[in-house]
Amino acid sequence: MTRTHTTIGIEIEYNGQAQAAITNIRDLGREEGQRSVRNLVDERTRYYTTFFDDRWVFGCDGTVDYEVKSHPLRDTAEIRTVMRGIKQAGGRVGSNCGTHIHVDISTFSSQQLARLGMAWLRYEKALDELQPSNRRASNS
Repeated sequence: MTRTHTTIGIEIEYNGQAQAAITNIRDLGREEGQRSVRNLVDERTRYYTTFFDDRWVFGCDGTVDYEVKSHPLRDTAEIRTVMRGIKQAGGRVGSNCGTHIHVDISTFSSQQLARLGMAWLRYEKALDELQPSNRRASNS
């Protein structure tokens, strides 16, 4: 059986400082040799941020102060670096913040897609319950 490595993308929403977080994230990326973090793009002046396949993007979000978006990732090391940079700048999450994870399923077979769909149906209520009530799908 051939194994493929799925990539994920993450969007981290938070409230707080922008410039200090950007500086911290870039500095930590430089210290840890993470080129894609070091080259974080500041797109706070754009309503829709650009998608890059090799670097992180810092932008604004209509529901929170700021959002940091990853490029497609194969592991979580860079996420920890970005989170540390936000935390060091005093960034905080509130009930209006969320973390969105996108999973690339483009290499899934039809059987794997069917299994994913069945798992979602089976655990949808439990997954929904993990969210605060104001973030649940049933919330209008």
